[in-house]
Amino acid sequence: SPMSEFLLLQGVETLPLRMRKHCENAMALAKSLENHPLVEWVNYLGLPSHRWHETAEKYLHGGFGSVLGFGIKGGNATAPKFIDSVKLASHLANVGDSKTLVIHPDSTTHQQLDDSAKLAAGVLPEFIRVSVGIEDIEDIIADFDQIVLNFYDDEDRKRGYIESVNRQGMSQRFPLMTISIAVIDTSLVAIRHLADLSARAAEVKHFAKQLDGSNFIVDRRK
Repeated sequence: SPMSEFLLLQGVETLPLRMRKHCENAMALAKSLENHPLVEWVNYLGLPSHRWHETAEKYLHGGFGSVLGFGIKGGNATAPKFIDSVKLASHLANVGDSKTLVIHPDSTTHQQLDDSAKLAAGVLPEFIRVSVGIEDIEDIIADFDQIVLNFYDDEDRKRGYIESVNRQGMSQRFPLMTISIAVIDTSLVAIRHLADLSARAAEVKHFAKQLDGSNFIVDRRK
């Protein structure tokens, strides 16, 4: 339809800019998830750990895409809780959206398959798929980090840290105080933006006083 064509052409105009941001965010999130206490493995072409990374570097010069996968510790027992705990990301099966989307394929899109068919498709019980959006990357990472607080128990509280073992078999400790910083609903990024706006508003008021009532035009775009 003409309306669909119009909307498609509008989206194409900014597609290169959006894809660049998608790829940058996906790479940053993948690196962050490699050190996440609830994550067993990360599957993203941009990481050296991916088996096709060298091939991807050879052919993909504009980035490695916006979709990544990771395995959450506990598999089916913890995956739904992870999905329910995100605040910024949305639980949707789509990919390529401007918003960050997450889904647990084993219990949703591929639930009708038997275990052998799921395994053949690469759908493991712990697998969570992420379509990384173009939000501020600090907000995306903070959203994934705050999920940890829904998983630690009383023993973790007594110790004051979460102990996790990564794929290389190395033990890692994550202090709860450090993790708790990411739980603040209003992100530091948003606070900084508000501070910048307040500072600029103060500058405008100061400028107006200096003019001492003279006529002037304020460019609201600045």
